[in-house]
Amino acid sequence: MTLFGNSLEAQLSRALFQQDLYRRMLDGYQERVNKEKFESRKSEEEFWSNYDKLLESISTTKTEIDNFYQKSDLYLFPRKEQAREALAKLETLRKEFLEKYDGIPKGEQATGWAFFANKESRDIKDYLKEDFIRFALGYFKSISNHLSSLQPIIFMHTSMTELEQGMVGTLDQRYSEVTRNVEFSDSEFDRVAWDQSWSEYKNSINKLQQANEEIIESWDPWAEKDIEVILRRYEGVYNLAVQAAKSFAKNLEKVEKKLEKIWEIRKKLEISNQRRSAGDEELDTFAKIEKLAKLLEQGAITQEEFSEKKAELLKKIN
Repeated sequence: MTLFGNSLEAQLSRALFQQDLYRRMLDGYQERVNKEKFESRKSEEEFWSNYDKLLESISTTKTEIDNFYQKSDLYLFPRKEQAREALAKLETLRKEFLEKYDGIPKGEQATGWAFFANKESRDIKDYLKEDFIRFALGYFKSISNHLSSLQPIIFMHTSMTELEQGMVGTLDQRYSEVTRNVEFSDSEFDRVAWDQSWSEYKNSINKLQQANEEIIESWDPWAEKDIEVILRRYEGVYNLAVQAAKSFAKNLEKVEKKLEKIWEIRKKLEISNQRRSAGDEELDTFAKIEKLAKLLEQGAITQEEFSEKKAELLKKIN
């Protein structure tokens, strides 16, 4: 399994990487701007380039979040009320951003320093520097943190789905069927390896469930966390669970095959006994017919009586 699993996760990770890059570009530029005070045309061009990238990153991040919630419909969230509160806050933040954004040049209007250099008033430019960009960076940070917070939940859901579909969904049921088998207690196999693999499997699944609960309980849609560390730690627990499940599955398969062979042997013996019984009955019938024939020869019975008794005996073996 890859770290991010499916296509939705890959899109999220790529978006987050780009967003982090743009944020660092803008942060670094802000430090230089405070020193240079927009003294050169180069700094102006760099400013407007990063300004466009900031708006683009905000739009991309918001779209990724919207796509996630449209597809998930909150089914990924055991704590659905917290998710609803996060959605409500996202909508509030969006409206506040749009209020700030209203009236500011967009798209091709804001792609170069010359647009503002030709304006008689510098009010818009000053507003961008002193107010809007600072606000936009805060908004971008909030939605980036939220997008980042969704990754462990997606990864957890994808991992558990694959594990259950792959083997865990049937291992417990197969274990129960095997141990209920009447031949299980008397069968000869490596019971030490059996017990050890079952114990390791159950312990690893319990640890995975604890890791799931930790992700759910610690989910903060707005906090800035090292998501990569969280994902790698969870991936480690998940991989151990997969290995333990595979190891137990091998032992389980061996025992199942052994019990199946015992069943086949018993079935063959049963069929053989049935045939032997049927053969004995057939021989006994013919012996009785021979005795009847001798009685007929001796005149002890009539031909009619012989034929009637013979027909009755032959019906039993047919």
